[in-house]
Amino acid sequence: MAWWLWIVLGLITLAVEMFIPLDFFLFFIGVAGVGTGIIVGICKAMGFDVACSTGYFMFAVGALSLCMFARRPLRNYLTAKKRLIFSKISGEVVTITDADIAPSALGKGKNSGANWQVRNMTDSPLIVGKSYPVSSHDGIILVISKQK
Repeated sequence: MAWWLWIVLGLITLAVEMFIPLDFFLFFIGVAGVGTGIIVGICKAMGFDVACSTGYFMFAVGALSLCMFARRPLRNYLTAKKRLIFSKISGEVVTITDADIAPSALGKGKNSGANWQVRNMTDSPLIVGKSYPVSSHDGIILVISKQK
């Protein structure tokens, strides 16, 4: 297979991973494809003829190695970063932006310039333009369970 075709197919696989998250499997397959294309391209530029089966072997070894040894550390790193972001946001305030949020309903709010979904767990509505303390989070939804 031509070196540039490895790179194109690797980039397409990386793009598909962005739209269909499959726990980094396609990401590492795409990285292995791009890496194989670069190695085969360098070999051809130096005058070495790389057999098609050698390219397939390099791709398979690269993809399997990355999936086996790099997937879990990368996933753990990103999960820890997400936990750190949400641990910092608990206790801060969120300002309600679009419309009043009825009790037990979802709405929109803003914290530090970022837009968030907000769940009202109080007994009274949250008023637009007012700020409320963030009690916790449910995934990417900020929960307000007490008013100031």
